[in-house]
Amino acid sequence: GEKVLDDPKLLRKTLKREETKKKKSAKMWEEKVNMQKETRDAKQTKRKDNIKARRDSVVNKRMERRDKKLLRPGFEGRKEGFINA
Repeated sequence: GEKVLDDPKLLRKTLKREETKKKKSAKMWEEKVNMQKETRDAKQTKRKDNIKARRDSVVNKRMERRDKKLLRPGFEGRKEGFINA
């Protein structure tokens, strides 16, 4: 039982096995990269939506506070004009 290290059949088989392994790992890597991109984009859109909602709520609170300040008892009101006009 001596080993033959240059058997063409075994060398071709080994090359083919290595090639399929490379293809499979490249495919898996591509899937991983795509999945990471999708999750990153989803997180970014969610973050953008949350920031926009927060900004809108802050602006609405400021507007409500401003409206409250402008409506003081004893005055005619804001945009209706004067009572005796």
